[in-house]
Amino acid sequence: MTPGDEPNFTVMEEKLLGFLVVSSKPNKAMMMNALYGDMLNPPDQKILDVMVCNLRRKLLPYGIAIQTHWGRGHYLTQADKEDIAGFEFMKLKQEQNR
Repeated sequence: MTPGDEPNFTVMEEKLLGFLVVSSKPNKAMMMNALYGDMLNPPDQKILDVMVCNLRRKLLPYGIAIQTHWGRGHYLTQADKEDIAGFEFMKLKQEQNR
């Protein structure tokens, strides 16, 4: 996959997607913490639903689906995690962590 062949993610979408790649069935509190940390006035958790909706729309053409664990949060299958690992922003993130 070439960089021009990838969806355009916002910074927060990249953070959420990166978190979903390294997590196994995180709950919404974990997702909010990963995105907003110790922010004094973080947005309502409903923002996660909006971000997941936008990510699903952007990932659909690539056959990648964010799964819902009803009442808890969202997750990715191992196969989808591997596909996302091929996205350029994930490769750059992995290089920065070395």
